[in-house]
Amino acid sequence: MTDLSDARVLVTGASGLIGSQVLPLLRDADVIALSRFPRPDEGGLQWLTCDLAEPGFAFEVVASVRPEVVIHLAGAVRGDRSIEAVTPTLGANLVATVGLLEAATTVASEIFGLRMTPRTSSPI
Repeated sequence: MTDLSDARVLVTGASGLIGSQVLPLLRDADVIALSRFPRPDEGGLQWLTCDLAEPGFAFEVVASVRPEVVIHLAGAVRGDRSIEAVTPTLGANLVATVGLLEAATTVASEIFGLRMTPRTSSPI
């Protein structure tokens, strides 16, 4: 793992299954954790509430936080295979990721982390 000591790190999906396991590994970094649901700041960890699927929110967050590193772990997982699941899943996964990529490259973040799901562990 790259040494992220003292780096400003934005972690999306920080309250999720993978994100909650990654946060303790970043104890020497200046971490800003992102979640769709409000959480209290604690132990030097700053939480922001944001739904990255909302247009413009990714850019607002990245522009205000100005991270050196973005670790993108946010996403939506649905168990059903109905046609009604397509649009919300597309927005929460693809559209949000593209928006975050655009924002991170505009602000010149050094690393754009990994996107891991239960079905893959490949870098994007």
